[in-house]
Amino acid sequence: MSLEKLMMKHERLVMVNDIHVPFHDELTLESVKHGLKYMKPDRLILGGDIIDFYSISHFDKDPSRALNLEGEIEATQTVLEELVSVLPKSCKVSYLLGNHEERLQKYVHNNAPELHWVDGLKWNQMLGLHDLGIHPVNKRWMEYKGVMYSHLNRANKYGGYTAKNLGTDFNRTIVHTHTHKTGHVRHGDLHFYDNGCLCDLQPEYMSGSGPSVWSQAFMVVDYVGKQPHFTQIPIEDHNYTFDGRLFTPNGIGKLTKKK
Repeated sequence: MSLEKLMMKHERLVMVNDIHVPFHDELTLESVKHGLKYMKPDRLILGGDIIDFYSISHFDKDPSRALNLEGEIEATQTVLEELVSVLPKSCKVSYLLGNHEERLQKYVHNNAPELHWVDGLKWNQMLGLHDLGIHPVNKRWMEYKGVMYSHLNRANKYGGYTAKNLGTDFNRTIVHTHTHKTGHVRHGDLHFYDNGCLCDLQPEYMSGSGPSVWSQAFMVVDYVGKQPHFTQIPIEDHNYTFDGRLFTPNGIGKLTKKK
């Protein structure tokens, strides 16, 4: 196929995940929004755990936060609105179910099982996804053009190992979230990525766990024809580089070489 025809078949997908509102990193999200506006993706996958649902967690909680479910939902809606606002109008947005979104379903089942059928108590309804033009994926993984995008309940010690183990189990290329770690393993034609997070790397509920081993990142996948080309973008101190440019919370700057 000619170069011109290949370029015409180009499609860009971006995946962001594990924002964990209200434990999100606001400065990093500003940088990511600048990137989304610049990259002009055709598809955006929200890879689960966009909201934390801390207030209905069964873990020990800060009493000042424990009953603030309304605030969590409103803050998450604001983050979603801001992300969608910088995308091209034609961009298709999918929101993958994460284990933290599942907290709502479990809370209803455990505390008000008679109401499990009420649409307004479902995570996608509470977050107002329909009004934002966001398609909810009511399972923990999806597949697009031969790549598996997942938020499954598996997390190994080292970055890249979880995706490798899942990818070899399913015999397919995978971009995995959930672990908050980054890493890439390649096995023949298969690629296995752990895709980091966009939340605070040392949230208050981790204060007794020692230094964080989490890392911030997001994924850009350029499909040329049917072939995916992966660019995982690591974020350091809220900043990252892409396409010869530096993306910061305050804007974008073009990188120049010293003469």
